[in-house]
Amino acid sequence: MKYTKEEAQAKYPNVNFYGDCFYIRDGAFIGEGATIGARAVIGARAVISARAVIGEGTDIGARAVIGKDADIGARAVIWARAVIGARAVIWARAVIGEGTVIGEDAVIATVHSRFIGNIYSLNGEMVIRIGCEHHTIPEWDRHGAAYARKDGEAEWWNEAGKYMYAYLRGEAERYLSRYTLNKPGEH
Repeated sequence: MKYTKEEAQAKYPNVNFYGDCFYIRDGAFIGEGATIGARAVIGARAVISARAVIGEGTDIGARAVIGKDADIGARAVIWARAVIGARAVIWARAVIGEGTVIGEDAVIATVHSRFIGNIYSLNGEMVIRIGCEHHTIPEWDRHGAAYARKDGEAEWWNEAGKYMYAYLRGEAERYLSRYTLNKPGEH
């Protein structure tokens, strides 16, 4: 159902709405203190937990669950039955597939070029993925050009890949400056 800001605020009085138009399907739950951006679409029986931030134009599928204090970037798409853990950060324009489970404190960042690139943590280390190559920052620093040559993409690496890597590395370092990664078994 389409709501104006006033209508949405009347139905969900403890939620912060920014903008003038929202689409909230029947049975959706929005927790106290959540923030919902303009033109967000929230699917039927979706659950938005307390203090979650949902960016402008975000599309959240039916029965998706967004954890407490999660931050979902503008125009992200979260498919049906996806589960986003507490304090997870999903960056703008990310696409989270149907039934995907993203754990607590996860950060999802994706860059599209000729190849998709993203950062994630694995076993207490930040990993950068570009195309099919998944490596830690020190491995990329030492062998990035060699990975591209091995895959027949040396020209792309020199024209765009090394800049994509530099951006992803900067984002990984920015994340590491704010958060501590847990090693396996730590909580």
